[in-house]
Amino acid sequence: MTSRRGRGERGETLIELLATLIILGSAIIAIVAGIAVAVNSSDEHKKEVTVDTVLRNYAEAIQAATYNTGSCALPTNVVYNPPSGFLVSATATACYDGSSSGPAQFSSGGSPNGWAIRLMLEAHSTDNRSSETLEIVKAADYERPS
Repeated sequence: MTSRRGRGERGETLIELLATLIILGSAIIAIVAGIAVAVNSSDEHKKEVTVDTVLRNYAEAIQAATYNTGSCALPTNVVYNPPSGFLVSATATACYDGSSSGPAQFSSGGSPNGWAIRLMLEAHSTDNRSSETLEIVKAADYERPS
């Protein structure tokens, strides 16, 4: 006795199964790659926002620090610890000591004590994927004339 297959019982060929697996594999790879790009972009955006916040907080701490009047040195009593994964630095880029002899590098903004310092602040993530700079001027405290 020979068995005969009916019309609807024909099986799939190996080539058809391989083509299906290749198409499904490509779709899964595309989805996983899309998720990886989204995660990476999200991490970069988070670091950019955080580095901006770190820099602004550092600038406020520097502005609140006391300076030696007439000194162009960076303040040493800055109270600020950046969050883990971020570093901050400050460098003096210009100084005005209030002397009228010689050209001033920039105006002291009407500071009666006659000194000012321009600082370049930088904050960046430790993996160097995000960084930002900010320039501030710290001048002697202004006292309004009475």
